[in-house]
Amino acid sequence: MRVEVPRKLVHVAFGTLLIAIGAWYGEAALVAFLAFSFFAGLAIIGLWMLGYQPEFVALLFAALERRHADFPGEGALFFVTGALLLATFSTNFAFTLAVIAILSFGDGLATLAGIAGSHALPYNKEKTWEGSIAFFAAGAAFASLFIPLQAALFYAALLAAVESCDFPADDNLVIPAAALVFQLAFGL
Repeated sequence: MRVEVPRKLVHVAFGTLLIAIGAWYGEAALVAFLAFSFFAGLAIIGLWMLGYQPEFVALLFAALERRHADFPGEGALFFVTGALLLATFSTNFAFTLAVIAILSFGDGLATLAGIAGSHALPYNKEKTWEGSIAFFAAGAAFASLFIPLQAALFYAALLAAVESCDFPADDNLVIPAAALVFQLAFGL
């Protein structure tokens, strides 16, 4: 729990930055920023694993990385990868921004509400009703800035259901991938 609150605050802040870049500078700028972030992240992680460990990076990893991560920077790299997949393959840029909003605010607030919550989901004892409701409410509210409210509610509900399941892959990859599949199936 010690890193979850700061981690999710950074999660929300980075998602807000992505949305701002996309809203102000457009799709090409967002894809370029995500591609740069992806390759910069790979370089930092690779150098770290080879033994080059600058103090600033060490402080970030110590403050923000989960203890059970398979490699340093895992969560951040998967967030960038999921957003890059979404920005590259979505057929509607407003949908891309809406899903980034759902991922950023929904997932970020779900964790914070889930920590405070005490009502476990019947099919996943690691998740709570409070977290799922927070994911849905925050995700729908922020997604509705980019897509119609009915669509925001629909996609936030679908992605809240996905987030509440226990997949072997990181949510930062699963949620954007599921959103792309749902977009193919249901449109927008």
